[in-house]
Amino acid sequence: MLDERLKQVLTRKMTAGDYCSQRFFSYMPLLQKEYCLYMIENNIYDAPYVILQIVKDWCNERNKDIAEKYNFHEKIKSAIDEIRNFYNVLCTMSDDYNKNSFKTTIEYCIMVQNISLKNYLDIVKICKPYHDKLNSKLEHRVKNFKRKFEMVLQGRIKIAAFYENEIVEQKRMLELLLSRIDEFDENQLPIFVISYDLKKLANTMI
Repeated sequence: MLDERLKQVLTRKMTAGDYCSQRFFSYMPLLQKEYCLYMIENNIYDAPYVILQIVKDWCNERNKDIAEKYNFHEKIKSAIDEIRNFYNVLCTMSDDYNKNSFKTTIEYCIMVQNISLKNYLDIVKICKPYHDKLNSKLEHRVKNFKRKFEMVLQGRIKIAAFYENEIVEQKRMLELLLSRIDEFDENQLPIFVISYDLKKLANTMI
């Protein structure tokens, strides 16, 4: 992603009413401190520009952390493949439902059980040096999907309701998320995490 577009992403207003930069600053207050120091030390007070610079520097450090622990390219690819796999499961279930062939078979159970964000969440953990917990929207989506599917197996949710309220919505959101991931370069995945995958902290003041 080019700098001008990245600057827009990092400073955009979120659906919840806060700004993207407010959200990652609330998780990483030391990054906000670096933002203030950068302005003072360089006598530059263009907020979007400064946010872009400190986030790019932060991302370079996180990429070094990833490379120290893992095979960098393999880890990034595996992380993105996990998200695509979740999306593919949703597509399979959606297609089967529209063909009137949706059944709670062992194949579905295996597919859902195999949905994992392990590699992606390893990167999320590396992206949270200043806060005890980084709330990932993707992690919540997977947990919620698995919980609702279990309720279908138990007969507590009808398949039609599961399709309308879970599969359709999750598929729509994953399509949007994957289109956003595609905008980022491989070495910008940490920026994607703090730009699009942070849940708003309950105590964040707007």
